[in-house]
Amino acid sequence: MGKIKKQLTDGKTVIITSGLLKALQGKGIEDIIELEYTGKTVATREFAGRGGRGQKLDTDILIPEIRYFTNDSWEVVSAFTSPNRTSGTPILLSGKYSKGLLYVLTVPQAQGELYRYPQTVLRAIREVVAKDMYVRLDAPSMVSLFVYDNDKFIVESFAEEPVQARIVTDKRIVNLRDMENGQELTGQPQGNTTVFETPLTRGTYRVFSAQ
Repeated sequence: MGKIKKQLTDGKTVIITSGLLKALQGKGIEDIIELEYTGKTVATREFAGRGGRGQKLDTDILIPEIRYFTNDSWEVVSAFTSPNRTSGTPILLSGKYSKGLLYVLTVPQAQGELYRYPQTVLRAIREVVAKDMYVRLDAPSMVSLFVYDNDKFIVESFAEEPVQARIVTDKRIVNLRDMENGQELTGQPQGNTTVFETPLTRGTYRVFSAQ
């Protein structure tokens, strides 16, 4: 708890999982954010959030229920837990403390169900987790990003079906060069970022150099 508080008072961002929230209850996390890990498991298949309203799965996944006070925390992504959308629980939640920002990420009861989160849910998570990186993904699940500190990175797909991956980089990067075949991709400016698109099939990867 001391390390978390120091990061936040220094104006940093801290991201914890619902499992860590559970472990820290009664140990000082209440001083930072008023959340309750209820110990209950709820079923969901529909999500809402930043561009994610109406995203549905074919079958339910089970997630831990988290309760919070609305004047203390804000849901970045929500999961509906009733058919009429009158109840729900956060998938990604944020709260301010001192000069910093704390995020809580809800992990499904079966961790592998993370792969079933819709792309819009994953987009919101990636925007938070990778915000200080020069590159991040906007793609369905089962697509991985391996980033190096020399403006080079790998995008690899483990999905069963072909996917279209969007690569989001810092604005300073305007081209990507495929280091295997020399192909160059030109990005499209979007605000403070540049967006590139590339198709991927199962088991394929591309190694890029950012320029």
